[in-house]
Order: sequence, then C-alpha cells, then structure tokens
Amino acid sequence: MLAQFFNVAAQTCVWTFTIIYAQDVVGTTPAEAGWWLQASLIIFLISRFVMTYLLGIIKPTFLLLVMAVFGVVCCLVAMFSLNVVGLVAVVAISAALSLMFPTIYGVALQGAYAAAKAAELGLEPRVAMLNLAPGIGSGEQRRDGFLEGMGLRPDSPQLVASTDSEGNRDLGKEQMASILAQHNDITVVYTVNEQAGLGAVDALKEAGADLSRMVVVSIDGGCEAMRDAVRPGDIDATAMQFPENMAREGVRSVAQAARGEAAAPTGYLNTGTELITDAPTPGVVSRDVPYGIRNCWG
Repeated sequence: MLAQFFNVAAQTCVWTFTIIYAQDVVGTTPAEAGWWLQASLIIFLISRFVMTYLLGIIKPTFLLLVMAVFGVVCCLVAMFSLNVVGLVAVVAISAALSLMFPTIYGVALQGAYAAAKAAELGLEPRVAMLNLAPGIGSGEQRRDGFLEGMGLRPDSPQLVASTDSEGNRDLGKEQMASILAQHNDITVVYTVNEQAGLGAVDALKEAGADLSRMVVVSIDGGCEAMRDAVRPGDIDATAMQFPENMAREGVRSVAQAARGEAAAPTGYLNTGTELITDAPTPGVVSRDVPYGIRNCWG
C-alpha cells in the first residue's frame, strides 16, 4: 500500500508540475503548457505497453532499478536545466512512472477459486507460492490477495513453500523444481504472473506431476498464457486484468483534472478483473477461456 501511495502521489505531482514548469520556467502559454502535459500522458500510455512487454523478458527488480535511476536523472536535469531541456526531462519522467501498475484488488478471486477447486477435487491444500520479489508493492499485494482468497495467513501450515520468481519464466521453472524436490505433495500452486506460471508448469510436467490433481492459478490475462496454458488446462485459472482500461481511465482522469473539469485523481480506480477458467467451480464468478482469448493482451 505504501509503494502504491507514493506511485499515485508521484503521478499526480509530476503531471500537475508539468504545466507549472512549462509556464513559470520556460515561459509557454497555458495552451502550450497543456500540449506538454498531453505529451506526458501519451508517453505514459505508450510506456505502459512497452513495460508490459519488457517485464516478460527482463527481471522486474532490474527494470525497476533502471527506471528509478532514469527518473532521478530526469529530475536532476529538470532542476538544473531551467529551460526547454528541463521541460523535456519533466515530460520524460512519465516513462519511469509507467512501470508501476495499478493494483488489481480483484486478484483475490484466484485465491477463492483455488480454495474452492481444491475442496471440489478433495485435495488437502498444500500450497506453493511463486511470488515476485521483496519490496515491490504490486507483487506483495497480489500475494496478499491470494492468501486472503484462500483464507490463509503467511504462517498457515498449509503454506509449505514460498519463494521469489521475479516474474520470470526460467526462474519460475527453477524455483518450482526446487520446491518439488523438497515437497512432492504440493496440490496448489500460485504464481505472481503468467510468465512465472508457465515456468512452474514446465517444471511440473518435467517432474511427472499429475496436473489433473493439482490447482494452478496465476494473474494477468496475457495471450501467450491464455492460449498455451489456460486453454489446455495446465493453468486452471488466471485473474485477467485490462491494461487498456488502466491507460484510458488514467489519461482521462488526468486530462479532466488538467482542464479543471474534475479534481486531481487520487487513490484506487477499479479498471476491471475477470477470473478466466474452463473449469469453473460453484460460488466463484468466472468467465470462460473463449472470453479470455477474445480479450487477452500482449
């Protein structure tokens, strides 16, 4: 929650400051300042999709470090180059802000699904969790949402293994194989994103695990995992989020605030979450895989 608070605060402050900087430092007209703000929002929108792609091939911790350093450099340039170069730096900060995804509180759905599905299959919950990395707010909240949905605490005896995958397929496979070497009775697997989920499935198949007697759940709603793992049933369910909704509503809220039509955006806006599975369970709302295929992203 703390990381998300600072992320939202940074977005609001930077975008508000863009107009002030353009007018008071560079000397633009209010209309010109508005165009500089629009440039910031466009960069933020494009960067959201770029960062989504990069998160699948670069370790999130390293990517966060790179973008944090980039953001700091932009701030320093803006502080000491009090001209159009500094204004460009202020606008470029939006690229760094784009990496921090809004938290989708609906991911608790996958925890509720995993608990209900395990009960339906008559499985005693023996849970393995492939988390993101320490200190990253989005990963920690996804983890907490899953545990809440499962009705577990971090110290619950049903949680037999918890490790970090950094959202990476290869590391997810490596960590899942390591868990299986120590706990061959795992019945529920949670992964922080679908790349880690694909890696976990790779390890489970290589170990000869009976996936029909396990529940594997993940998060995101990307097309690769939807086609290659959710549709064939290797991943039982995934909590689909909608990046286009996030970008559209974010840009709309900021633009309305910049035009004085609404207050500056703060807090959390629900941009939609759908549980996708072709193996629904009573009491848990879900959509089928054809819906997931039609609405997947990436």
